[in-house]
Amino acid sequence: MHTDTSDASAKLSSEPESHVSERSPHKLVLVGVAVVLLALILAASLLMLRNPSTTATIRDIVIVWIAIEALVIGGALITLAIQLAKLTSLLRHEIKPILENTGDTINVLRGTARFVSDNISTPVVKVSGAVAGIQRFLGLFSSSWLGRQKRR
Repeated sequence: MHTDTSDASAKLSSEPESHVSERSPHKLVLVGVAVVLLALILAASLLMLRNPSTTATIRDIVIVWIAIEALVIGGALITLAIQLAKLTSLLRHEIKPILENTGDTINVLRGTARFVSDNISTPVVKVSGAVAGIQRFLGLFSSSWLGRQKRR
């Protein structure tokens, strides 16, 4: 019995370690990336302080790229707004009338089905039932009458 408890406690103690070991490489990678980025920022800052003319040129290039990027994003936003307006117009002017017509058609079909049921199906079923009942009734009499005649 004593060995079973030690095996169970060994299993329990080994499970959390596997979870910790799975997460620790991710944390190490994040810390490593942060350290490398910090080192690059410090190295770039030192280079910029030593070469102010190169720093000004790089600054101007970055400003131009940011301006171009802003123009592209602005154009994309304008295009998105136009497409959204077209979609709204489509929904309002084309889809909404189709849905309204569909609702009207369903109401007409509902009324037609009720009319057919009340005025055609129900009377036909009643007449058919009555005819079947009469046929059965007459069949009982005719078979008993025919049966008496055959016996004679």
